[in-house]
Amino acid sequence: MSQYRYSAYGLTLRSSIELPALSVAGTTADADVHLDVASDALPPHTSRRVGANASGDAFGVRFDHPPDASFWVHHGRHIVVDVAAGVDMATTKALITGSCLAAVLHQRGYLPLHGSVVTDGEACVAFVGARGSGKSTMAAFLAGHGYAVMADDICAIAFDADGPVVWPSGQGQLLRPDAAAYFGTAGRAVERVDGCKVAVPIGAEILGDAKPLTAVFVLSYGNGVGIEHLDTPTAVGALLANTFRPRFVSALGDQRGHLERCAQLLATVPVYSLTRPCDLSRLPDVQVALEQRFFEQPQSTQSCQR
Repeated sequence: MSQYRYSAYGLTLRSSIELPALSVAGTTADADVHLDVASDALPPHTSRRVGANASGDAFGVRFDHPPDASFWVHHGRHIVVDVAAGVDMATTKALITGSCLAAVLHQRGYLPLHGSVVTDGEACVAFVGARGSGKSTMAAFLAGHGYAVMADDICAIAFDADGPVVWPSGQGQLLRPDAAAYFGTAGRAVERVDGCKVAVPIGAEILGDAKPLTAVFVLSYGNGVGIEHLDTPTAVGALLANTFRPRFVSALGDQRGHLERCAQLLATVPVYSLTRPCDLSRLPDVQVALEQRFFEQPQSTQSCQR
């Protein structure tokens, strides 16, 4: 059976399934995750159910996407997929690079948030928010103005001796067609689990080491551009609300550990609300507000590319 090697979130993924959304493995990954297709090899659901199609225990998560596929992610390093015969693999691959890798991150002690991450070459900031809040659009705009996209959809926060850091995703961006057209970005239409978006290779080349996280911005729409520091209880609520696949936390029985990681993040990283109009032409105003308070103007677009 063919074996493919990919890099994602500081990990090497060894896969029997080709996953073109991921970057081919380089030399930066520090641990292996093994992905295999094994029909009828998944264990039964455990008694710790979270919703109709997922369950787990301290060792792993089992979830289904009926009628196409079932997944078992265990011990933070094994992904097993049972795929129905003749199924279109596009949805299954999207679930592998999304939900399955999120389960791996949860099990390995990361704090995965639902967000996009941009870097100025030295540090990074994350934009989180509900579906449709413009996370990918914000990152794509900044990518055209001197910054680089490190991650889209999953912001994988780890904790080292110096504090919270974010690992590059090894994937490109997925933009709504209207946003991609506005930016004049070439991409290919792809069908995702959550609807049709355009796959854009922005940031796919941003690999290498993790970068320090300096701020988290919770996006929402409003009449003007506003940035407000969130107090600790509100910030904790925002991190919990914007956790990627929070049901996996419940399936693993790791609510206490997850809350402790949120507190560890807030010990050194501020969380802000960022409101702005639902108008792509106002994004330059958002950039000005961010740079006045948080960023130094990059010397050039090239300065933050790796």
